Amino acid sequence: KAAADFNQVGDTADATANTASYTLLDNMTITPGAGDYLLLFTASGDGVSGSILNYAVHVGGTIVQHTERSFTQESSIPSTEMVVMIAAKVSPTGGQDVEVRWARQAGTGTIVAHERTLTLMKVNAADIFQENATADASATNTADAAISGMSITPGTATEYLAIFSGSDFYDTIAASENTTYSIYKDGTQASNSELTAMHESSVDIADMAVF
Repeated sequence: KAAADFNQVGDTADATANTASYTLLDNMTITPGAGDYLLLFTASGDGVSGSILNYAVHVGGTIVQHTERSFTQESSIPSTEMVVMIAAKVSPTGGQDVEVRWARQAGTGTIVAHERTLTLMKVNAADIFQENATADASATNTADAAISGMSITPGTATEYLAIFSGSDFYDTIAASENTTYSIYKDGTQASNSELTAMHESSVDIADMAVF
């Protein structure tokens, strides 16, 4: 890709918010030309006990609903820095802002975002595929099973970059629980793609961003 196909902003200064409504995350705005883009956002943040930090991409002032990611500052771990990533296809028209906004979904008090980066890479429409879902998917299986709505058949045999991001939630648990995520290609697990997120037993009824 040419340098002109990349747009990136970043910030190392802490940003704070104290609102349940989405507000712009400091310095996380890019106004690219019209086209199709692969968006990547990464950050870390924390909040007061019981708060839930939400992040979401907005294009032209409108939320891209499937990009909403959440993590909980459970009462036993307040002010614990956690990481979040959002990966998505966005297609702004000329002059539209692509932004990351955030909110305190639950609780009271101030939430904090630390180092963060927003990157847009322009791509050809024929080279990018996306599936998304906003409805909750639930599971009790102990063997790998497909996540509802998370399957793509690109149609052309070649090499692809595959990125998954989401958030998960455990209800009340008595012992620590692990959730394992993997990329599968035609029914076969992609080598080295397996990643595990652990919900420690004292941190139940909590959201966690996964990717």
